[in-house]
Amino acid sequence: TPAELDPLTGDILVEETRQTRSKEIGSVETHTPTLVVAAGGDGGEGSGIMGNRNRGVKRPRAPPVGGERKRLKLTLKIVADVALVGVPNAGKSTFLASVTRAKPKIANYPFTTVIPNLGVWIPPDENGYQKQTTSADGEGGSGSTGLVLCDVPGLIAGAAEGVGLGHAFLRHVERCHVILHLVDATSDDPIGDFNMLNRELTRYGSGKLGIMPQIVVVNKIDAYRNDGIQ
Repeated sequence: TPAELDPLTGDILVEETRQTRSKEIGSVETHTPTLVVAAGGDGGEGSGIMGNRNRGVKRPRAPPVGGERKRLKLTLKIVADVALVGVPNAGKSTFLASVTRAKPKIANYPFTTVIPNLGVWIPPDENGYQKQTTSADGEGGSGSTGLVLCDVPGLIAGAAEGVGLGHAFLRHVERCHVILHLVDATSDDPIGDFNMLNRELTRYGSGKLGIMPQIVVVNKIDAYRNDGIQ
């Protein structure tokens, strides 16, 4: 059955699961809304296949054949223009709330964000005001004049192998066009955090995230204290 997808929501990844392993079958996307995941069965010949011919003559008839049975896992991959990535408590949710009308949970401790949050940045008009839009305007969606930002929960070392639910978060970055990498200036080792996260991006999946366009933003510089360290 064709699936109707909202471009602000995402694509559906279909995987066949066997015990602890999963095999990707395909995905249901806006431009490919159908996907065959299993072959149907055959009803067999039945008792009426011969009609009135050869009445009384018995012969083997092809029995019905059952279709394929599979256990499937459906995963929603969010589609956005910009993915906000960084270590936990780097200020991604605060940034999202500042430039969009999204209301993510914000607190002064790591792992505040446990699910991706979406927000739409709308470019200001000639007077510097953001245009009031609705879904019917056709603006503010992925690929339109507005930009959809996805606040990805904080990533830690080993995320490419699934540590800290890394797989659950990194799959959303794959559907974005640009990575906005927020570096926490108040961290004990901002450069180490930056290098670690880029290694995890490169190691994940086919390595596509490692070559995706990336913009680096140094956050919390107002709270940074040099203390004489160069």
